[in-house]
Amino acid sequence: MKRRTFVRASSITGAGSLWGGSAFAGSMFESWFGRRADLVLRGAMVYDGTGSPGREVDVAITGDRITEVGLGVARGETELDVRGLALAPGFIDIHSHADTNLLINNKAESRIRQGVTLEVVGQDGGSIGPWSDGEFEATRDRFRGRGVEVDYRDPAGFVERGVKGAGAAR
Repeated sequence: MKRRTFVRASSITGAGSLWGGSAFAGSMFESWFGRRADLVLRGAMVYDGTGSPGREVDVAITGDRITEVGLGVARGETELDVRGLALAPGFIDIHSHADTNLLINNKAESRIRQGVTLEVVGQDGGSIGPWSDGEFEATRDRFRGRGVEVDYRDPAGFVERGVKGAGAAR
């Protein structure tokens, strides 16, 4: 960010806080920088994951980034009133065996609907390889019965299969 842009944005934020909120800052940001957020969630009860009580704020999102959090943030192309709903950071599942389930449903819908955004897999030996010949045959047979062809023998092969878009059930 250029120094001039930083100084301008900082002064806008400071001025907004002097007037008891960031509505002024949001509107000035919008007029000076000519940008609108893609999505603004109004009145979300935000839990930051620290154990602190939630607080009702607006959250602006542009692209795949949260760009503002506060009261009266900039306008959005789409705005949703989410009062009464909770908004929290994604959850991390530190002990998951979901890697091979991605072969059945590569969208991981059951996890995402629970708020899980990161899973740690393969931490206890129940992983996607490398496999001995016997382990490979047993795994291939187990998944073939579920309509999925296992055609990899190690983590690199699993990732390569996903990169090629072959993760969905056939």
